[in-house]
Amino acid sequence: MTNGSMDLNLDVYELKQIRRGDIDLLEAVYYWQNNESDKARYCVDPVPKGKTPCSDDGLARFLKHLDKHFDEMDPPITYYILILKETGEKLGMITISDFNPRNYNAVIGFYFPEANRHKGYGSILMTLFLRTVFHPDYRPYFHKLWAETGAFNTASIRLLERFGFHRDGIIREHYWLDDEIYDQYIYTLLRKEYLENN
Repeated sequence: MTNGSMDLNLDVYELKQIRRGDIDLLEAVYYWQNNESDKARYCVDPVPKGKTPCSDDGLARFLKHLDKHFDEMDPPITYYILILKETGEKLGMITISDFNPRNYNAVIGFYFPEANRHKGYGSILMTLFLRTVFHPDYRPYFHKLWAETGAFNTASIRLLERFGFHRDGIIREHYWLDDEIYDQYIYTLLRKEYLENN
């Protein structure tokens, strides 16, 4: 099933790109990262387990780090936040990173805080995101998007496959989680595949 065949009420949501000065959106990212109790399972770069205490000083350091990121990374990581328009509630995010300007591809990653998992927000986020980045006017131009996920992450696997991502490969025994080793899956979606189905 692709986003073209899904019956979603997308009008009540907004996918907003984080830009310099969007403090409320950047704060959401900071608190999500620090309040995640199972970072090894849900974050791209596993860090010590458990929640990290949040503080005004920690938030200030995080904002300073991202301010530098907006200045120095070329192109920067692009963050999009899914927002419920009526309340302004921030539901989850998706990122674009490692853009390759020669081959027109980039890596995507998505995250939802615990309270917003398994509620269908992944389909809404992916629908709006793919519609945005594969639009003819969007820059940079993407020929292909790709993602990695551990074999244990069935929710992410289902979401990627629902939206037409193809499992291109397996990196064997690549991801340790709870004293077990899992394969890592590599998924890709070509622009032409998306356009053919939407």
